[in-house]
Amino acid sequence: MNDPRIRGYRFGQFLARVDGAFWFPARLDLDSLISKVDSRIIDDIVVINGPYSSRHGPGFSFIDIATRSTPRSHGGTHSRGSTSINYNGNGQQWNGGQQIELGAENWGATVYYGHLVGSDYVDGAGNTVPSSYKSRNLNIGLGFDLNE
Repeated sequence: MNDPRIRGYRFGQFLARVDGAFWFPARLDLDSLISKVDSRIIDDIVVINGPYSSRHGPGFSFIDIATRSTPRSHGGTHSRGSTSINYNGNGQQWNGGQQIELGAENWGATVYYGHLVGSDYVDGAGNTVPSSYKSRNLNIGLGFDLNE
């Protein structure tokens, strides 16, 4: 779970911007600000202090997240892929991801698909916490160079 904490700010006082789009939790009781963004595809995170930013507008604070850029290859077209899977026994949580990249000299593409699923888990006192979820993420990037 990606849950940013900025000292001095409460929930709802800052926004996340992921590749130009503003993100806000779907369910305030279970989601965090950027829980839908898989940390494996994040390239950079910048925290911008408020109360105003010329690029982002008014707000107390912003988290600007850049995902991985599309690859380039000098000397022909190349491709690569990766598969990952994580398991957490408490809550039977599965987190699987598949990424495919394709790059050439002046263009590149990347596709990431993530599948997350979990059941209710048991806390330290033995109580069952209702927290089951299913989430699917798709991130597609296509880039090309207009000139050198």
